[in-house]
Amino acid sequence: MTKITDAARQWLATLLLEKPIYLAWGEGLPTWDNDDKTTEVLEGLTGLENEIARRRIAITGYVVPDSNGDIQTPDGNYRLSAEPTNFLYFKCVFDFADDTAATIRELGIFIDGSVDDSLPAGQQYFTPEQVTEPGVLFGAARFSDDIVRNATTRHIFEFVLPILS
Repeated sequence: MTKITDAARQWLATLLLEKPIYLAWGEGLPTWDNDDKTTEVLEGLTGLENEIARRRIAITGYVVPDSNGDIQTPDGNYRLSAEPTNFLYFKCVFDFADDTAATIRELGIFIDGSVDDSLPAGQQYFTPEQVTEPGVLFGAARFSDDIVRNATTRHIFEFVLPILS
């Protein structure tokens, strides 16, 4: 059987990071409350159940596994790499004022989406009505404990996703 090489994975990673990337958050469904969504199969999703808004991802890059790395995830630690790798790093910082009364149950990383061209230059946060093309849902998460937004908390999300592991 033919296998995809590491060089091909790194090439794909480079192509992906050249595209616009957003992190969307959503309310999901209240019926999810108190369910363990961490084991739920998410591979078939193409969008969020109930998107609230999305923000341009502030930092992207390549990482490598490193037990002493300063990027910590539930799957292990990583460190940034100047060279392309099979692992992509995404960091998104939501502002204090972003949907301060929302309950967040789901997140999605969208690649190659677009927003309305008539919006102000530099705008980073977009409602579903301002999104003209959602893009491809590259990664998704649902929470077993809801995140209840308020104006005194700034949410920061970091993800490491492998390319064709």
